[in-house]
Amino acid sequence: MTKSITISFIILTFNEEKNIKKILTRLEKIKIENSEILVIDSESTDKTPLIIKQMRNKIKNLFLFQIKKEEFDFGETRNFAVKKAKGKYICFISADAYPLFTNKIIKYLKEDFSIDKKVVCVYGKQIPYPNHNFLYRVEINCLFNYLNNLIKINQSKVLLQKDSFYSKKDKMLYFISNVFAIYKKNFLLKFPFRKGKCEDIKMGKCIIDNGFAKIYDPRLLVMHSHNFTIKEYLERQKEEFKLIKRLKINKFSSTRIMCKLKQIYKGNFSLKTKFFLTIKFFYIYLIKLLLSFRIFC
Repeated sequence: MTKSITISFIILTFNEEKNIKKILTRLEKIKIENSEILVIDSESTDKTPLIIKQMRNKIKNLFLFQIKKEEFDFGETRNFAVKKAKGKYICFISADAYPLFTNKIIKYLKEDFSIDKKVVCVYGKQIPYPNHNFLYRVEINCLFNYLNNLIKINQSKVLLQKDSFYSKKDKMLYFISNVFAIYKKNFLLKFPFRKGKCEDIKMGKCIIDNGFAKIYDPRLLVMHSHNFTIKEYLERQKEEFKLIKRLKINKFSSTRIMCKLKQIYKGNFSLKTKFFLTIKFFYIYLIKLLLSFRIFC
């Protein structure tokens, strides 16, 4: 008798030949029973599809679905993948992420989803790649330090987030990152992702506004960060500000600004380097502030 699939890992790809073999090899080494891996490729022009097809000979339950590039959408492509998946749980993981979790992931998920019957999503902790831009590594570190501190305040291993957790003006009430997030499939079939970018934050709002809950579990680790140029970073911030305006939530966190400055000055740098990092940090935040005024005012 064929065993039912417990978890479906879903990876969206476009020209990921540098990363796809690493993540697939790692998922195979973790040896998670009753799992499958679905790769949705949007007409990659490099060797991504070829690598996946070659690895299907080594990895059981690895499936490749190819769609046209113009059909790709951050939300709707995920909905397509959910319908193809057979797992009880759907795990989205970015192609450029590197899983650090073990086969205990299923044990942790069962624990997390049993905390509250309203929990429909669990997302994990991200650790930035050590060779990426320092200021962007600091941003990721401070985001997850903030969540870790909330866990300590609540004296728990994980952070249960639901409507009563914080004010609806707090951006973190809606935060999820589909870099690595696990959902109940039956929930996603009833409440599919909305079309467009920032689909994970939109889903976070959907979860809270419909009376469900989500959990941040730092035991579920992946390594991930973007090595953005300043221009790319600010374009991303612009998209986020537009979404934040529509959701009517707070724009900035002064706590995380202080966290970033502390990390710069605690870093193993010369005073000269710390000075230039601080100047660069304030330059980026000045532009972010101007972008914010332009969008919100």
